[in-house]
Amino acid sequence: AWFHTIHQHSLVSLGLILLVHLVSVIALAKIINNHNPVYREYREFKNSEFVVKKNDSVKRRASALEVLFRIRTKLFFAFIGVISLILVLLSSLLLSNYRTTLLHAVGDTARTQVEQATASYRINLGDTIAMFEYMNRQSELNKKAEFSYESLVLYTNLKNPVYLDTIDSDVPDFGAEFALMFPGQQYPPMDPLSGDSVREYARQYLREHEILALHDESERTFRYISPITMTETVRSGEDRIRRERLLGFSVMVFSQDVILRPYFKTQLSVMVFTTMFMYLAIILTYLVGNYIVNPLLFLRMNVRKISDV
Repeated sequence: AWFHTIHQHSLVSLGLILLVHLVSVIALAKIINNHNPVYREYREFKNSEFVVKKNDSVKRRASALEVLFRIRTKLFFAFIGVISLILVLLSSLLLSNYRTTLLHAVGDTARTQVEQATASYRINLGDTIAMFEYMNRQSELNKKAEFSYESLVLYTNLKNPVYLDTIDSDVPDFGAEFALMFPGQQYPPMDPLSGDSVREYARQYLREHEILALHDESERTFRYISPITMTETVRSGEDRIRRERLLGFSVMVFSQDVILRPYFKTQLSVMVFTTMFMYLAIILTYLVGNYIVNPLLFLRMNVRKISDV
């Protein structure tokens, strides 16, 4: 979505700028080489080699180009390969750590918020006005938050008692009682939480005993789920036992794009600066490499002259 906001003429301008800059660098390299007496002498010697028979000329020309190509290529890939490896590894490591840190930070905040929603419902059980005030306050805070969540829904079922110790049996659907997108309305028109989902969430909570964090890659969402439980004393024959009743779930949904927005901006900046640095490194490697390659070519020229004599 961010790339769609870039105007086409901006991309065309960037391409033209890079083309003009590349041509300028090539011209600069030729000027620097032509000001080097060693390089000029080598070029004159190379040109003089071509004034021979046709077959010998083709053979010598291919040999000279092959030697020149091998030297420059090895030098180029030696420097650029090391620089590229360092840049890629460093950028990947820093971006990976930043993504992990960002997800952990948002996840911790989301767990705290969804746990507060659970505690608020448990404390204000039966007090609809208090819950409306709580949801309205959460809505105002969410509008100011940097990482705003998409929805906060409290799914409950107070008519049919469901206990965690018998969660493997049939479980009814849990309807939405309060939702952030329906302020001031109890039992809004929303799809209920199916019994299968309730059973799966409850089982996962019993295994982990912590707020559930689910990532849906297809919907690009992070879902944080906190069970709303209450301890009840029930009669079993002549005995009275304490059982943990499942009243519902507090479900908070975050958009993956919202959470990873700073990561995307940082990733884009790193890619741009890495590309620019690589481009400058290639140019500098070529220019500096001339000071290494030209003496070798001069040495080769002198060896060839002695050999010809």
